Amino acid sequence: MPMTGVFCTAGGPGIAMVEALVASGAPRFQELGEERWSFFELATGHWPMLSCPDELAEVLRQATAGEGRRVGTGRQDADRVAAVQSAQIRSGKPLPRCVVSPLLPDTLHEHDGVTVADDVRE
Repeated sequence: MPMTGVFCTAGGPGIAMVEALVASGAPRFQELGEERWSFFELATGHWPMLSCPDELAEVLRQATAGEGRRVGTGRQDADRVAAVQSAQIRSGKPLPRCVVSPLLPDTLHEHDGVTVADDVRE
């Protein structure tokens, strides 16, 4: 059965968070990398049906057509996320902070101002 996630990104996480969670390898997030999942982002708050109804309608149309961004699974995605994070560290730019929610693994901790998983802390 196809599944769709729509992120309202004003003040909240987006597809990049899903990519990072899938790339982390944590078993509870691997389903989100399956082909049946697609994701969309809307640059609005929690009530897109009020703030951008036309854009929401278009996202729903695209979702029913099987469109949307898929995040994938596997080593290639983990390597891509690690490369982006390494480039950000080398450039001196701060890494984006994770938004801690009940969906995140219990192994996340604050480290030098960034929330990281146990397996990526130095």
